[in-house]
Amino acid sequence: MTVQCRRITTAALAGAALAALAGAGAASAGSAAGGQVWVFVTANGRNHQNVLVAGAIGDYGSGRTVDASGKPNQNGKFEQLKLHKGTVLIDAAKFNAASNNPRPIIRSKTTCSAVLSWSAPVTIISGTGAYKGITGTLNMKGTFAGVSARFRSGPRKGRCELGSNVQPLDLYVSITGTGHAKLG
Repeated sequence: MTVQCRRITTAALAGAALAALAGAGAASAGSAAGGQVWVFVTANGRNHQNVLVAGAIGDYGSGRTVDASGKPNQNGKFEQLKLHKGTVLIDAAKFNAASNNPRPIIRSKTTCSAVLSWSAPVTIISGTGAYKGITGTLNMKGTFAGVSARFRSGPRKGRCELGSNVQPLDLYVSITGTGHAKLG
């Protein structure tokens, strides 16, 4: 998996966790609330993620990869979700680790295309705004589909350019999950 794909995956994961937090944040201040949430994240491979959360909460926004203090870090193990009612910090270390060893669903050397998937839990750590005090766990699943180029010269001419450091010609990343978020 490329580093760019991992960044997108992480940001998408953060978005999912944030969405779960958003649902919990809809409760009135001072009361513990939350419930089951479903998270849907799409990424176009160009550092843009769309996040939609449904169920006990309904919200949308975006995410980015950060370090434990919330500072942007392309190699961070955390995701910061920015929704319309606040931010959420998610520990995505297990999900990111799983994305480094995805399960191949399709890997075609004939068409230079691949579909890979991975899954792992993420933990909602903290939030701001309407998501202050949010906690929870989400079970996330990632799917990556991509098409790579072929070598144009040399001993591998005509073969697919595959590998963890190869930039695909185009890609699709989808991250979905469900879990429980609690606020308060």
